[in-house]
Amino acid sequence: MLRGNNYEIIRGEALALRAFIHFDLLRLYAEADFSETAGLSIPYVKEAKPAIAPQYTPAGVVELVLGDIKDALDLLEKDPIYTGQDVSGEDNGYLANRNFHLNYYAVQGLKARVLAYAKQMDKAAEAALVVIGAQENKDIFPWVKKNDINPSDVTLKDRTFSTEHLFALNTIKLDENIKGYFKETMSPMLPRQAITSGSDYLYDVADYRLKWFDNENGLINVFSKFWQSDKKTVDGIVLPKRDRMPMIRISEMYYIVAESMKISDPQGALDKLNLVRKMRGLTELLADLNPDAIQQEIQKEYEREFLGEGQLFFFHKRQGTRNIATANAVYKLPIPDLEIDLGERE
Repeated sequence: MLRGNNYEIIRGEALALRAFIHFDLLRLYAEADFSETAGLSIPYVKEAKPAIAPQYTPAGVVELVLGDIKDALDLLEKDPIYTGQDVSGEDNGYLANRNFHLNYYAVQGLKARVLAYAKQMDKAAEAALVVIGAQENKDIFPWVKKNDINPSDVTLKDRTFSTEHLFALNTIKLDENIKGYFKETMSPMLPRQAITSGSDYLYDVADYRLKWFDNENGLINVFSKFWQSDKKTVDGIVLPKRDRMPMIRISEMYYIVAESMKISDPQGALDKLNLVRKMRGLTELLADLNPDAIQQEIQKEYEREFLGEGQLFFFHKRQGTRNIATANAVYKLPIPDLEIDLGERE
């Protein structure tokens, strides 16, 4: 039996999750082409029935995604993270830890991500500012504290900056699921402490994000970013920051707003970037950067912030980057033959 506002909250999360999954399928299996002449891409399944769902153009999929997001947000106006309702002790804590769910603000973040990908930056910024406003006015999704990044007890290190997650997954088999996809690497990705800032390395030596990685004899373990902490338990107690995979971060909202402002308000765009940089231990960027230079700085932030999380790939896809490093960029995965054989055109 559902109590109180649980029906609205659960249904809102379910609709948002449907939007989230279809959107990621779109980003993987379709071109980032939202013109009227774009070809058909993926189906959008809205009913659990033994029937083949029709395919839609990328713009058509985005319209359906945004429709589910709108319905989800209407329902999630009952979400305690939005209303401020005290839910301590209710339903064995189901309504607590809302950043493990597609909560109201996470759905706003998803909306911002979708609209940015669909090249509707002004509308994307509107959604992102809702999330930023919640951080500023409600003290939710706070910036990670330096003491949590580099604690005296290394087992308590918050490697993914968990307080900043709008939405995250609890993945108890994280090690075995992703270990094969990461390998150790050497410079120039990360600097040794002897190298001064201002070099061509991805991270400045002052960057808090260096604490994500373990460095042994100059060899960087990229996978260590996702360890969350060095042990699963301390004195028999499961560490709360363990096995947490970020899906949407508060920092992405600042990057989206900065990108939307780079032409109309370059200083405003820099202010947004500089706030994130400050919270990462970095100095402010110089003023008077032109829009292209600001875009380059936004790209650098995506490279640093989302290493190993997939968002940089989709950033390049929506930007239309033709070459990454020395490789030709390929952004569209082939649709499985079975899906093509059974597909139904719109």
